[in-house]
Amino acid sequence: MFGSDGLVRAADGTMSYHDQPENLVRMLSNAVAGNGRREAVAEVGGPRLTYDELWTAAPPVGRRVFGSVTAAC
Repeated sequence: MFGSDGLVRAADGTMSYHDQPENLVRMLSNAVAGNGRREAVAEVGGPRLTYDELWTAAPPVGRRVFGSVTAAC
């Protein structure tokens, strides 16, 4: 499912991918900057969202799920 390229082992023995965004918000922000008009998500038989649309829709969803949203970027 996931490749092993870029995997590194920390001193405590945990494995992680090198050079990955620090969090989901940063990853989405990077995708918006480079691919804003490309399709990001699609529901079979349902709506499709570009990265720009996903970025716009994300804060209201976060507020519904977590009660508040603080930008991390």
